[in-house]
Amino acid sequence: MPEYKEADINYIVRAEDFEKMYRFCRDLKERNLLFILYSTGARPSEILEMKREDVEIHDDRVIFHIITKKVRKKGMEKKFIIDKRHLVLKLPRDHPYIKNLERFVSRFEEGQKLFRMTRRTMHNIISRISRDALGISLCPYNFRHSFFTRFIEAGGRIEEAQYLKGARDMRSVMPYLHARKVEYDIDI
Repeated sequence: MPEYKEADINYIVRAEDFEKMYRFCRDLKERNLLFILYSTGARPSEILEMKREDVEIHDDRVIFHIITKKVRKKGMEKKFIIDKRHLVLKLPRDHPYIKNLERFVSRFEEGQKLFRMTRRTMHNIISRISRDALGISLCPYNFRHSFFTRFIEAGGRIEEAQYLKGARDMRSVMPYLHARKVEYDIDI
């Protein structure tokens, strides 16, 4: 039996990792679970709540409507927060990932969840695929962390990352600042 390295949450999933993992998916559901995790930065719980109408496929882009449901406890009071974010992914409709997404989503009726599974099942799927493809065990949150790291590396603004993350507090975005490349030009 091969030995696998356990990846820490700080492992950044890059495009080449995603492509290797995509090839190790067993079916259309696994491919699209992986694709949505990689391309949206959504929480696993948000992906499990996605319904057919939360994915809009257009000729030149895909729009994901990501709904956050959180319970915040302040003292003894519980506050329910429901937030809907929109993420636009610019890929043409004829791109292979989008073709697979369209085939997958078209199987569902309006109001049906795309992924009927538990978070544990999602974790097991991602762990298996990553071990087979990369030799390390990743979890769904590696994709969230990777998305925001790549976003900041690409020059994304902190305020945009906060919105996309569904974060109320700027402090939750601060760990991704390590990815920002800063160059100083100093005259001496």
